[in-house]
Amino acid sequence: MLFYLIFLVVFFAATPILTMTLYWEADLSVSILPELIGFSLQGGFLVLVFAVYEWRSARNARHNQKFTLRTYLGSFVDRSLFAITSPDLTGEGEVPVAEPPVLDLESMTADSISDGAAQRIQQFAERQLTSLEALSSVAAHIDYNHLDAWSVIVDDLHNIRGAVELSEVKDGVISLLRNIKNFDDLPLG
Repeated sequence: MLFYLIFLVVFFAATPILTMTLYWEADLSVSILPELIGFSLQGGFLVLVFAVYEWRSARNARHNQKFTLRTYLGSFVDRSLFAITSPDLTGEGEVPVAEPPVLDLESMTADSISDGAAQRIQQFAERQLTSLEALSSVAAHIDYNHLDAWSVIVDDLHNIRGAVELSEVKDGVISLLRNIKNFDDLPLG
């Protein structure tokens, strides 16, 4: 977009210079000055239109990239919430079609996560970590804040995967869910 704005300034700066030059050298009634001024104004308008189009395209691309990242995290979050709210289920089956329950992340503690849920979340984190690391380049295309938030999410998954005790896994899951919420709340720049 900066290129288009520079181009726009050049167009508008060229118009008065050309006007003064042609006014001194020729009679205004027989010169091409009116056409030249019209051409400069049309060019400036087109540059402005393309700058707005480029800005909207870039913003739409960032929105799509964030949606891609969040959709990929969605399966992990849904499984985590399902495991936390249904601690008696131990299978690796699919998450039910219904919406996952809403948890109060501010009041959530490690005691609210069962041992079985913590183990399932740790296993899922081990399987998905490489893919989430590979998606860091997509987060970098959005902006620095999203890359930073994505890196924190990946670090949380590393901590969950490398945890030895279940209490560490539970604390890591709570931290991960909070950081995913922070990622969701980041505005697109």
